[in-house]
Parts: sequence; C-alpha cells; structure tokens
Amino acid sequence: MNKLFLLKVIKESADTERFYKRAKELGKNTAENNIEKSQVSNLENIANSTFKVSDVVDYIKKQIARDERWRSGVGEELLDLINQDLLIKSEGIQENIKTKYHEDVSRREIQLQLLREFIHSFAVNYEYYRVKRVQK
Repeated sequence: MNKLFLLKVIKESADTERFYKRAKELGKNTAENNIEKSQVSNLENIANSTFKVSDVVDYIKKQIARDERWRSGVGEELLDLINQDLLIKSEGIQENIKTKYHEDVSRREIQLQLLREFIHSFAVNYEYYRVKRVQK
C-alpha cells in the first residue's frame, strides 16, 4: 500500500476531529508553558525522520527530565496520548485495512503515520498560540 493511500485510509479511519482537538489543546498548553520553539521543532523533526515510535517517546521523556516546563503536564499528556490513544487506534485501523482493502500493513507503519499527523497538528497549533500569546 503506498504512503498516500495509507494516509488517506488512516484519515478516514481515525477519529480525526478528536485527535485535532487534542492537538489543539496540547499545542495551546505548550505555548502557554513557554516551551521553546526549537524543542517543538525538534519533536516534529524526530517524528518525521524516525522509523520507531519509541524514538519520539524517548525524546519526550528526555525533555521531561531536563526541563520543568515539560513536567507541567504537557510531556505526560503527550506520552499518554502516544502510549494509549494512538497505539490503540492503530489496531482498529490495521483491522479496517485488512478487512476493507485486503492489504496487510504493519501496525508500526500505521502508528508512525498517526503519530506524524498528530505531532504536525500539535506543532502548528503550538506556533499559532505562541504567536497569539506574544502579541498580547
């Protein structure tokens, strides 16, 4: 299954409105906690370049350990979302692809694509709320 078709199927199968709402909330909270732009950019770069969800999880854990602002709840919320919602959602998407399209796609590939989409929305919302906060 090619990447664009996989992305389309994931967007159809995932509860995109709920994920977007969570990305918006987390992006806003991250901006309000004064987390540096470079840290969010690095998170997005890691998500887009890795082949393992655990690389993103490890980056977030490292930020939580290093920076009090990440310990304010943002880091743990991101970890919970990745370790629970995204991983559980990927199982349903995998079954949907198998049943509807008779294709076998690895759960890891689905998880990575879901993660990348979520982190992208999170980063966009972070940027938006960071600029709004500075303008006040």
